Amino acid sequence: MEPIADALAIAIEHHEAGRLAQAEQLYRQILQQQPDRIQALHRLGILASQVGKHEQAIPFFQRTLALAPNFAEAHFNLASAFQNQDKIEDAIAHYQRGLALNPSYPEVHLNFGAALKAQCRLEDAIACYQRAITLKPNYPKAHYNLALALLQRGDLPQGFTEYEWRWQLPHNPPRNFSQPLWDGSSLQGQRILLHAEQGFGDTMQFIRYAPLVARRGGYVIVECQAPLIQLVATVPGINQVVAQGETLPQFDVHVPLLSLPYLFETTLETIPTQIPYVSPPASHHLKLDAPQGTQFKVGIAWAGSPKNPNNRHRSLDLAHFSTLLDISGVALYSLQKESPAAELDRLGDYKERIQDLSHQLHDFTDTAAVIAQLDLVITVDTSVAHLAGALGKPVWVLLNFDPDWRWLLGRETSPW
Repeated sequence: MEPIADALAIAIEHHEAGRLAQAEQLYRQILQQQPDRIQALHRLGILASQVGKHEQAIPFFQRTLALAPNFAEAHFNLASAFQNQDKIEDAIAHYQRGLALNPSYPEVHLNFGAALKAQCRLEDAIACYQRAITLKPNYPKAHYNLALALLQRGDLPQGFTEYEWRWQLPHNPPRNFSQPLWDGSSLQGQRILLHAEQGFGDTMQFIRYAPLVARRGGYVIVECQAPLIQLVATVPGINQVVAQGETLPQFDVHVPLLSLPYLFETTLETIPTQIPYVSPPASHHLKLDAPQGTQFKVGIAWAGSPKNPNNRHRSLDLAHFSTLLDISGVALYSLQKESPAAELDRLGDYKERIQDLSHQLHDFTDTAAVIAQLDLVITVDTSVAHLAGALGKPVWVLLNFDPDWRWLLGRETSPW
C-alpha cells in the first residue's frame, strides 16, 4: 500500500472509532502532501459536521465536488451542512443533484423533505417522506416527520396516526407500565392515567381532552409537571393530579396526553373547544399595578426555552416590541422568566414602561393570575400562548415562517 493510502486508511480507522483529533491530524497531513486527495477532503468535511462546525465543513465539501462533481455523497453532506446553516435554497439544490445521481438513500429523502418543509412546501415534503418510507418502511423518523407535515397541512386523522411513531424514536422511549394502553373504549369505572409527555405548552394544549375521557366513564388521574398541578386540577372531569416523579396511585389503563387526539379521531372540525377549560385562582396575592391613564393592559413574552432545539426560529429580540411602548393608554407587563427577562435592562429609560413580573412568577398559577387581569397577550410560540388560550384570553402569537404544526399555515386564527 502506498504511504498516502496507508495513512488515509489509518485516519479513517481513527475517525470511525471516534478518535477525531487523531483522524483530523492525519487528514490534514495527507492534504499537505496531496491537496486534491478527494477522500481526505470529504472526510474532513464529515468530521467538521459531526462536531457541529457546519460552516467549516462547507468548503471541504465544495472542494471535493469541484474535483468530483458526480460524488453523490458529497452533495448530500454539503446539502446537510447548508441546511444546518439555514441556507435552505443551497441545501435543496445539492439534495436534488445528489438524488439525481443516487436516489436510493431513504435518509437523504428524509433530510430533503425537511429542507422543503422549511420553505413551507408541504406537498413536496410529504412526497419525500413517503419516498423514504417506501425505501425503508420501518423508518420511525420518516413516519414522524410525515406526521408533522400532515398535521401542519390540517390532515389530523392521518397525521395523528403517523404521530404514534414517535414512540419508536431512539430518544423517546414509551413509558414502561405493566398496565395496558387505553384503546379509547368505554372505561366502565376503571382508573385511567393520563400522563404528560412533552413541554408545558403541550400539557396545557392537550389537557382539554380530559373531560372527553371522563365521559367514557372512568376515574381520571393526571400526571403532569409540578408547576402545572394547581391549574390542571381545575380542568373539568379530572379526579386526581400528581406531579411527575411522585409515586403514582393505582390505575388500570394509561395513555400519553398527545395520543388522545388519535384515539378520539380528531379532525379540524372536532377539536374540543370548550374554552376556557382551566381556571385562574379565585384569590391570588398578585395584583397588577396600572399606571394612571391605563386603558388597555397587555402581557408580552418574546422568548421560549433556550433548551428547545428550535428556539432560534421562534424567539425574538425584545427590541421588536419597542413600538408598543409609545401607544397611549397601554400598559405592558413582561411575562418572561429566567435569562430573557434580563433583556429589559437593555431598554434603558424605556425599561420603566414595561413592568417586570419575573420575580413574582413562581409557577403557572402565578402566570394565570396575571393573564386573568390582562386584556391581551402578545407572545412567541411558547407555553404562555397555550396558557392564555386555555384561559380564554385573547392572544396574538408571533410565528416564524415555518411554524410548529399546531398553527397550520396561512391562517389568522388557530382551531386549537
